Amino acid sequence: MLNLDPIKARCEAATKGPWEWDTTTSAETQTLQTLLSDTASGLVIAPSVGVGFTESVIEIGLDVSAEDRDFIAHSRTDIPALVEEVERLRDENRQIRKLADKRERKDDDEQSKTTN
Repeated sequence: MLNLDPIKARCEAATKGPWEWDTTTSAETQTLQTLLSDTASGLVIAPSVGVGFTESVIEIGLDVSAEDRDFIAHSRTDIPALVEEVERLRDENRQIRKLADKRERKDDDEQSKTTN
């Protein structure tokens, strides 16, 4: 069975979400891709990636595809949602098993009454 505790711990330790990518293009820095949390305040999770130099960041030549950027950004909200769903389904499964066990005991009791 998948142990959700370490996954939940990593989620709780990570910068709060949701995350999103900010992609900007300029003549000096070319294309910069920055992973942000709380875009209103511009909290940076991952530094800009691209080619060029700015006052605050030296960018590196790393091309992150649109699909990968989308996957990375959504992981901050997708993983906690998946963990929550797994926990809900596990709880539901426990309840169904209890009902099935109860029904099986009842059937066994009824069967033993008819054979006696």
